[in-house]
Amino acid sequence: MIPYHLSSSTITFFDATNAEPVAISKNHPKFNEFVLSVKTNDSAAVQRLLNEEHKRLREAVEGTAFSTRVKIQYGQVLLDGEPAHEFIGNRIVELKDAGYDVQPLVRFLERLSANPSRSVIDRLYQFLDHGKMPLTETGTFLTYKAIRSNWTDIHSGKFDNSVGQTVSIPRNKVDDDHNVTCSHGLHVCSWDYLPSFAHAAGRVVVCEVDPADVVAIPTDYNDTKMRVCRYKVIREATDYYSRKENVLASTPVEPLKPYLVRGAHSRSHSWDDVDTFDRYQDAVGTAQNMLDNEYSIVQIVDARTKAVIYEITERYQVDEQIEGTWTNVAFYRSLEDAHRCAQASLPARIVDVLTGETIFQDLRS
Repeated sequence: MIPYHLSSSTITFFDATNAEPVAISKNHPKFNEFVLSVKTNDSAAVQRLLNEEHKRLREAVEGTAFSTRVKIQYGQVLLDGEPAHEFIGNRIVELKDAGYDVQPLVRFLERLSANPSRSVIDRLYQFLDHGKMPLTETGTFLTYKAIRSNWTDIHSGKFDNSVGQTVSIPRNKVDDDHNVTCSHGLHVCSWDYLPSFAHAAGRVVVCEVDPADVVAIPTDYNDTKMRVCRYKVIREATDYYSRKENVLASTPVEPLKPYLVRGAHSRSHSWDDVDTFDRYQDAVGTAQNMLDNEYSIVQIVDARTKAVIYEITERYQVDEQIEGTWTNVAFYRSLEDAHRCAQASLPARIVDVLTGETIFQDLRS
């Protein structure tokens, strides 16, 4: 067996294949697997888990490449070797940790880097986040535009905004002053701004915009409209006047609170939606606590698609008595695995997490 040291919160291995000891805390997602492998004297399983941990640590040091230009290293997103925009970088890390596909946001970051405006780079993603406007797979984003019934723009009536048309003007013809509200340029907006410009005699279309083509985001409209030098009309929002429904909000950059925690008493029972969270870590904490509230199954799901991100069904808690104090060492789905762990940890007990009842206890050393 690989030498190890066990404390109340950490198990540390002294692996001959690695110069430094490897510490696995109770918060580590595979802590229970490490503990069970040690208690059952399964050296092969311990070595396999350590190899996986070494690989994870190497990736943290060497970085994980999302593309030829974007990588994550030491928890920080780098673009061309330099720290990326903090807000976007943090969102990439958060979505990656939650198991989402981050490629649309990576490509958005790459496209945005081609924009010559520092102000646009700093503010564009917050604009999209605020307006619930989605990214495409290629890193562009979708937005709205109100036009005349004959498919031309409202201001001049000269630009054809038929579906499939790409509308553009030279960038230097667009006013880049963010402090000027209404000025020269092509205008697109979020759902919240449409009532200020759309009218029943016209149309509303959905446009695709490259982040590099955004010129100005006026500061006094609460992140609801912008000036650009190019966009492509991809479809008409035909339901706008009849239903007043935000057709883009069903596919936002991400839900305002993307993580839904729900519980069920068994697979055959219906799910109870408990709460939603902005942070994945907060959702995990609540999910763990819900097992104390008579739920035998708890899930974290994507609030929009209901895809399961994380599931907890570990009902049995194993406690080891260390210096007269009961200390939790692991959770298990099956009572059999819990018994195996407890027998290898004497003195020990098994607690039913759902009822709080001690269902096994052996005080022999």
